Formats: sequence, structure tokens, C-alpha cells
Amino acid sequence: MAQKPRPPRRRNTWLSILSSVTSLQPDQWLRLLALTLVTVLATLFILMSLLFIGTRFFGLRILAGQIFLDPNYQSLGAHVTVDATAGFQNSGIFLKAGQQISLSPEGRIHLASEQIYDFARSVKPLIVKELPNRNWPAQIKQRYQSKPSDNNVFYRDWVGPEGDPEPSDILEDCKLKKTQNWGTLLAVIIPAKSFSEIPTFSESDPFQVLKDNNLNLSQLVTVNHNNTEFTAKQDGWLTFIVNEAVISPDSQSKDAKDYYEALKRAAEELSDGTRKRIHLRSLPLVFFSDNAGAFRITVRY
Repeated sequence: MAQKPRPPRRRNTWLSILSSVTSLQPDQWLRLLALTLVTVLATLFILMSLLFIGTRFFGLRILAGQIFLDPNYQSLGAHVTVDATAGFQNSGIFLKAGQQISLSPEGRIHLASEQIYDFARSVKPLIVKELPNRNWPAQIKQRYQSKPSDNNVFYRDWVGPEGDPEPSDILEDCKLKKTQNWGTLLAVIIPAKSFSEIPTFSESDPFQVLKDNNLNLSQLVTVNHNNTEFTAKQDGWLTFIVNEAVISPDSQSKDAKDYYEALKRAAEELSDGTRKRIHLRSLPLVFFSDNAGAFRITVRY
């Protein structure tokens, strides 16, 4: 029986190319190199032309590792939430030295949540008291006949990023930035070489954060109105905090240092296993803990 002829073996494509290249003559090598160089240059020229056209006519921008393609790119940006109860808060926005941004804050915070509750509990009794001619039902008069006691304090108000000018009784010298109002929104660049890692500082002593990063209080920028211009002095993370009392041994305030030592002694006295315990790591931010609210910042490039 006659055998069928075997189909010809297909030659490996890469072997064919390798064989062709190795068999080139010197003048053919020169022509190949020249053709490759021309192709690379032509490709670069096309890419540069596309980049120029994109940036010139279509609003193409590459900012902080992100690509924007919009002629109205100025309106594009990020939204950052800054909680009034935390220390320095990393926005997650990495800026290069010299990069300029615009910050527009909104929202409100309160620096003494206990006063919010005191006022809320006093509102209805005050309404009933100040409107005696209203025909209130007897049960309403009975329910809301009490008046605010000496322990009900509510002199602070909700404030925006401009902060509260009302002074404190014993904490005035402990403010993070003494020249600004209580609760004022502050921004700073925490230096970093790249954005491969995103550090967090919200539970850390603000003065320790500044010290560890070779920063000082003068570098904290006030963000108290819309379109606040901000220029990064160095590469790093855009970071926010509200201006609040910081009880820290690293503070320049004598009161802050004395209060820290007093609370440290109290912590030692209470360390007998009872249900009253002072955690030293929480002392620097202790007066942040009774705040309420948050700011929302729009960051535009």
C-alpha cells in the first residue's frame, strides 16, 4: 500500500529571522541600522507632535501622575475630607516642588461637642420660657420648665475653616498655631521622595510629626477661604490639620509641657487596674477628641 507523502515541515519563524539577520552583508547591516534609526526618530516625532497637539488644543495635562484630557482642566481636582477629631491627615495627593494648587474648603466643625448637647437640651425649655403667652399645653409646660444650670455651657458655635476667635480659659497658649483662630484649617507638605508609600500621621503627636520631618510651625499654611493658593516648597504629601490644643512635651508652649507632665503623673496614680486609665500616647490629641464635624476641600491644579 502506497504511503501518503509527509507534509513539509514548517520552519520556525524566529529561526528564519535569525538566519536572515546573521547572513546579512556589512552594507546590509548599515542599511538596517539606518532604517531602524529613522523609524525610531519618526515614531518619537509623531509622539511629540501628538503630545504638543494634545496640550495645546485639547487640554491634555499630566499632573501628580494622573492624565487629564479636558480644555477646562482647571476645574478638575480632588476632594479631601479633614476630620476635626484627628491630627495631621494625609490627603493622598503627592505634589512636586514648585507645583501650584488652589484649595477651596467648605463645611463646619465644632470644638466642644459637649456644648452642642448642652445647647440642644436647653433649646425647648428656652423656647417655652421666652414665649409665655403662647397657649402651651400643661404637659409641655411641665416637661420643659427647667432652665439651663451652671453646668450647661454652650458659648462656642459651629465654625467654618476661618475658625473660632473665642479664647479658651486655660488652653490658649497650647494652640498648635497660636496666631490663628481655634479650629482654623491648616495645610503643610510632609516631605517624601516618591509616592510609592503613603504614610499616615492622624494618631501621632503633631509636634513629633513636624520634628521628624524637619518642619516648623511657620510652614503651616492657613486655608480659610476659597481659592487659597498653595505652592509646594518640596516634594511630598499634601497634609491637613485643624488648629487645636496639643498637649505635647515637644511643644514650645510651657503650658502644654506642664499639662503633659501633670497628666503623666495622674496616669501613674491611676495605673492600679481600675477602670480609669490614661493612655500617654493619646495625650497630645486629647482635646481633638471632643470635636465634631469635618471640612471638605476641593484641590485644583
